Amino acid sequence: MSKFEIRAHHGLCTYFFEGKGYSDDFSRHMTEVIEKLAQNPTVKIVSHGDLICSHCPNLTDGICKTPEKVNKYDRRVMELCQIKDGCSLLWQEFSSMVKEKIIDTGKIKTVCSDCQWSEICHHK
Repeated sequence: MSKFEIRAHHGLCTYFFEGKGYSDDFSRHMTEVIEKLAQNPTVKIVSHGDLICSHCPNLTDGICKTPEKVNKYDRRVMELCQIKDGCSLLWQEFSSMVKEKIIDTGKIKTVCSDCQWSEICHHK
């Protein structure tokens, strides 16, 4: 399996995803991406548009409508997981870091509390 580029904050999104999304197309695509990630590919952590973003309605002509917000999410995840933009690691390693250093410690609210989907995350 080839290396995937994954935005740092998508480590949280994939953890909490439950089939709801911006559209049926986005939800279907997200489900497919999560299935591919379950095969534990090498991922490159990025702070720009990735495989998941490609089906987001907030992406127009390759440009995110809310770049400041999502860049902040990415920076915070990388800071808490002590990784750098562009690093490569196995998906399960990254996913475990996100769970242990952000979710299990209750720091998710310091990352993305202003996300429109945060209610899903905070109820799980």
